[in-house]
Order: sequence, then structure tokens, then C-alpha cells
Amino acid sequence: MKDNLNYKTDSSWCYGNKDFNCDKYGRLYKWDTAREVCPNGWHFYGFSALPGGMRYFHGGTFRSLGSFGYYWSDHKFNSKLAYFWTMRSGREEVEDAIDYKTYGLSVRCLQDQ
Repeated sequence: MKDNLNYKTDSSWCYGNKDFNCDKYGRLYKWDTAREVCPNGWHFYGFSALPGGMRYFHGGTFRSLGSFGYYWSDHKFNSKLAYFWTMRSGREEVEDAIDYKTYGLSVRCLQDQ
């Protein structure tokens, strides 16, 4: 898949709750949902990216569209936290971090080898 995943579920959002953002940037998913949305034979992470921003669980606010991409890793930290990757527009660095599984982050599915 060359685009961020745009598969609608109850636990996914378009940035700013605007459907046209899903068309360009894909949807934002909670971590538990991210683990379920890739088709059989596919998994998530390892790609070039479009910075689709993120959604906070508390208050449902959005941030960083067009400047940062936040992508779930398939590794959890504990029952409430999971690892994710962040990329900044115009930079080659990729950083890993840990945050709440209830945040809405992008998902990119990759075909299994």
C-alpha cells in the first residue's frame, strides 16, 4: 500500500473530523484498532510517509497535520501504552516513542514476506 490506511471503523477518525482529510491522509486509529484493520497477509510499519497528524483521546483535539506523521508500531509497552514512530516533514529522521493506545495515529499496512 502506498497510502495511509483509510478503512473506516468505529474507532477511527478523519483529521479535524473532515472527510476530505481522510481522502488525502488516511484515517487515525486507536492502537487496538490498528492491530485489526490490515488485511490478511499484511502488517503495519516500514515505508515512506505523508504527515497525517494525530488525534488526542482526551477532548478529541487534532494536531500536526502536514508537519508530523505518527504511526503505530505493532509492539505494546503495557496495557495502556504502545510504541509508535514519528516523522517530521522535510527531515529524514524517524523517532520512536510511547504514548496512550487511545490516541488516534496513522496506520500503514505492509505485505508480509
